[in-house]
Amino acid sequence: MYDPILNNHSVDKAYPGCCSIDITGDYRAIFFENGDVVTFVAISTHAQLYK
Repeated sequence: MYDPILNNHSVDKAYPGCCSIDITGDYRAIFFENGDVVTFVAISTHAQLYK
């Protein structure tokens, strides 16, 4: 599900099968969905997640 405030988007290249949402400023949360269950993989700054 997409929400413009969260800027949901795929990050499949860096985190296969996952998506990212904006938390605040430079912080992002990486997650994947399995039915009604959402599992967070990582929460950090953009620079830390994609180095």
